[in-house]
Amino acid sequence: MAPHHQNSVVFYLYTEDIDSFKVVLTTEHYKLGPKLSTDIVLSRLKDESYRLHPKYHYATGLGLKWTFRFVGPTMFGITVLMEESSESAATFVALPVSSWGRKYYAVTLRHVPTLQIIANQQARVLLDISLHGAERDQASHFVQFLNIRLKHGDRKTLHLNRYEAYDISSCDNFKSSLSGTKITSDVPVGAVSGSCRTSFYELHVNCSYTHSSLDIAAEMLPPVQTFGRQFITPKLYQRQSRGSYVVISSHHNTLVQYVDDHGVSRDIALPFAGDVVELTFRQHPRLIQATKAIAMYFVQHSTCQPTRASRYELGDVSLMLLVPLQLFYFQYTFRVPGVRFVENYILIVITSIHRNSLLLDEEYLSRRLDWDNVWGAESYSEGALKIYDGVHSIQTTDKAVFGCYVYSLRYRYSYMHPAGYRVMRINRECERDELSEGDNDTNDECDESVIKELDKISEEDNDVNGLKLSPLKSMDDFEQQQSGPMARLATVSEWSPWHCAQDCNQNKLIRTRQCSHYDIRKKPVCKEPLIEEGQPEACYVREMCPAKCPSFTWGLNCYQNCSKCYQPCNKFNGTCSQCKAGYKNAKYGCNQSCGLFEFGQDCTGNCLTKCDGEDCYDRVTGECNTSKIYFVVIFLLALVIPCCAVLCSGKSKSYSFAEDVEFNEGPAFDTMLNIQEQERSTI
Repeated sequence: MAPHHQNSVVFYLYTEDIDSFKVVLTTEHYKLGPKLSTDIVLSRLKDESYRLHPKYHYATGLGLKWTFRFVGPTMFGITVLMEESSESAATFVALPVSSWGRKYYAVTLRHVPTLQIIANQQARVLLDISLHGAERDQASHFVQFLNIRLKHGDRKTLHLNRYEAYDISSCDNFKSSLSGTKITSDVPVGAVSGSCRTSFYELHVNCSYTHSSLDIAAEMLPPVQTFGRQFITPKLYQRQSRGSYVVISSHHNTLVQYVDDHGVSRDIALPFAGDVVELTFRQHPRLIQATKAIAMYFVQHSTCQPTRASRYELGDVSLMLLVPLQLFYFQYTFRVPGVRFVENYILIVITSIHRNSLLLDEEYLSRRLDWDNVWGAESYSEGALKIYDGVHSIQTTDKAVFGCYVYSLRYRYSYMHPAGYRVMRINRECERDELSEGDNDTNDECDESVIKELDKISEEDNDVNGLKLSPLKSMDDFEQQQSGPMARLATVSEWSPWHCAQDCNQNKLIRTRQCSHYDIRKKPVCKEPLIEEGQPEACYVREMCPAKCPSFTWGLNCYQNCSKCYQPCNKFNGTCSQCKAGYKNAKYGCNQSCGLFEFGQDCTGNCLTKCDGEDCYDRVTGECNTSKIYFVVIFLLALVIPCCAVLCSGKSKSYSFAEDVEFNEGPAFDTMLNIQEQERSTI
């Protein structure tokens, strides 16, 4: 068992690979930081850890930080344990670089927030600041964050070079939250946020125990593309104090539904992307669902009025990402940190009919758990089990997916994190800005108008995703649920530019407008004509009309190509009905290759099924990958007093599923250096 140290960072490494292999930990890619280079040998389910020497820690604050890289030839995972003192700790499981995204929303607690961004390549990052809390000036909406004035709604720009991290942290009694702050980058980046220290008093001002917590909190943020619509809340067994659930919306006009402690269905409307709401109810597993993709986090509170049952629950505030049901997997390998005098638990969420197929370390598990039913999702069960520290493997024999979380309890000390989850694009990218009349899209996540569920929510499942939402009873109910003033939702789109019609014989310009915005009190407003003819124009006189283009070309003078379509495309706009194997996006001429875990015609093939939980090697045929591949994984650990940023390498089907990025073996890694001066002005 590892000894307990103050101000320490420990990396726990583990793998499922049978053969032993070497992982290289290095900081030599950054000339201005301290130098570190060491080898760590891993083998299947063998416990390996590396405690970072204090000389590699750096102080929090605004500015560039050095990073750490872990590089290995095959799949492995890393869990990070950060201890500020004997009464303050946090953990998280890091994501590989290939699982990063271009858009995030930060989540912090309401005391000493911290946010860090790390780049694997040159990146331009925009921060749209969102501030909440007692120290936010209500008149001017800004706070003095160290020597930088951050204004609510302001935008800051970061320019990061390869392997650079940027830290925005203050651990000096800063009472505000950065939750809802949007992070947007031109290339994928990683992000971690949380709190240097957290205080239950800051979360609930009626709590008389102002000293009840001096804990840290950390979580590696999931990209928006992995936000989901259905979640099951955890019940922490052997825990009396309530927790709360932070919900962050990724799209405008999102409706969230849950069952309260009295069995009553509640609806909460989030009018804007990045809106944050905190839900608090007693511990019992329940289903939380939304009409559009959201992220959810569980905040473990300190007790406020300790009873005999909860007297050991002072302090130990923690933050944990909740995994959407769509990202559950059938197998996890995870590490339980070795800390003295703590009780460690795993919590499992699974469909009831598959409970008997669970194996923990090759032993059947179901009979060792006490199961609870899930409110709102009767087919699911949730249970917890005490577990010893070390590396463990859990799976289902029938490959039924399930969720798994790891947590610990001790007086003034706790941690919690998911054992792992799949990283998949389940929150689709926007492909248009407005609804089109008659598009039959019940849940158009790309338009910024009110989704149709807000106009006609019923007990029916309109989305074929298991959601059954009760209607809002009145407009007053909707307005009372909003966190801000009523959104302006009733407008008609602007006229499109004048353009030639899709008719070679038409000599008039036309323009169109769409009824894409809805008044939540009324039906769509479309009094103006949707098409208007203009003056005669020499359409297609000097240009070749698209109708005359050869097959698989389109547009004026046939300059555009749609060769990836299965059949010839529309010669005016490039749309087609079906794509060739390896391609998708037929409405735009099949201009996109298959993504993660996709293959075949229109990318409808599932690599996870074909390749036993792995990604395909060939996007056309779905051929499975049997060779070892090098790729880089990046971690960021600047959320505590001893803080650091980490880059590491490996692949793990248990922690994240990412498209592999190939590198050459050997000295190629020594040349991947683009050292920049540390003291650059970036904000």
